[in-house]
Amino acid sequence: MPPRHARPGVTGLPPRRRAALPRGVLRSPGAGEDPAAGGAILRSDHPTLQGVQALAITLPLFLLTFANVYFLVAHNVPDSFTDPLTRTDSLYFTVTVFATVGFGDIAPVTQAARVLVTVQMVGNLLLLGIALRVVVLAVQHRRRTVGRDGG
Repeated sequence: MPPRHARPGVTGLPPRRRAALPRGVLRSPGAGEDPAAGGAILRSDHPTLQGVQALAITLPLFLLTFANVYFLVAHNVPDSFTDPLTRTDSLYFTVTVFATVGFGDIAPVTQAARVLVTVQMVGNLLLLGIALRVVVLAVQHRRRTVGRDGG
């Protein structure tokens, strides 16, 4: 097995920075992990485009998942929110929470609904942090690659 600092897909990063990258997203898989699942963004010829594509898939999936869960909770426990939620209302509420607008027209009432909304808020922060990290690392990687190639 090649030394850790020579692993494909993460060249140009110091060993400490490589170790901090999440496996399967920006970093090559370790021993016993599926190589097809790891480092796809940095191994790509266009890492910035790959990062944007990953975010373009992840963000709507994240929002639609919460919208569906809110709809099911409101449907099964009608007093969970201040108003009954249609699918459109659920998506509206999800995007309102994601955007941190909080108009106040729909609000969680029960403890379970409040916990669910809190989970979404924490997920929002994590998703935004990961998105920012993906974009920054992809741009840095591209700059290093262009700088080495002289282009």
